[in-house]
Amino acid sequence: MDFLTRLDFKTLIGWIVIFVNLGSAMAVFSQVRLTYHRKNTIGLSPLPWIMGTSNAAIGVLYSVLIADLFFLIANLAWTTANGTMLFLIFHYGRAAKKNTGVEPQ
Repeated sequence: MDFLTRLDFKTLIGWIVIFVNLGSAMAVFSQVRLTYHRKNTIGLSPLPWIMGTSNAAIGVLYSVLIADLFFLIANLAWTTANGTMLFLIFHYGRAAKKNTGVEPQ
């Protein structure tokens, strides 16, 4: 019960930020799983994933600089999710032509 009495508004918002960002990052992992099983990236552009990964990485750096643990955890989740997808796009990008006859983008 001590946790509930010490729960202030800033901490509550911090926990909400963590849970929302972790949930959103888990949604990205459904695309990661699909791409991994298909072994190709047909229809996926790397640009949004590059932007998402770089945005989250800058967020990690910023959250370290301002010493905000909640923001750090949320941005680490996004960096991991977007970075994994970006890795798969570059890893399987050339596989599209060999597997399906479709030119990679």
